[in-house]
Amino acid sequence: SLWPELAVEFSGATASALTEPGNVQASKTLQYLHVSRAERDESIAQRFIVEPSCKRKLAWDIFGFLALTWDFATIPLAAFDPPLQATSRIVSPIITLFWTFDLIFNFFVGFYDKGAVEMRPTLIWRRYFRTWCLPDMAIVIVDWVSIAVDT
Repeated sequence: SLWPELAVEFSGATASALTEPGNVQASKTLQYLHVSRAERDESIAQRFIVEPSCKRKLAWDIFGFLALTWDFATIPLAAFDPPLQATSRIVSPIITLFWTFDLIFNFFVGFYDKGAVEMRPTLIWRRYFRTWCLPDMAIVIVDWVSIAVDT
């Protein structure tokens, strides 16, 4: 069997019967079941960890897309040194605040690793430090300095 840890029954068929060649739907079902197993630990930080595909994370990512769209539109315009509009004075700090919270939030979001959801805080933190933490910190610091200079 491709998935020895899944000896579950699905409508009378075992996992090994569902992995027969050509049974695409069954394979997708087994993949989903395999991915949905999250690796966790017993630490205090565990209660704050969010699954990468939960609704809260989706809402956060949608707002992040809107913030990124704002940044893509306004950052190139800054090269022409336009006068600050009331909208920019209000929205820019809000967007920067969002990116600051996003930096912190990323320490508490699980990730997919080899078909499983990794939810152990120490591994999440280690992965974030190795990937996007430093670029995120640099961008957030530049944003706050920019806001401080403009005021």
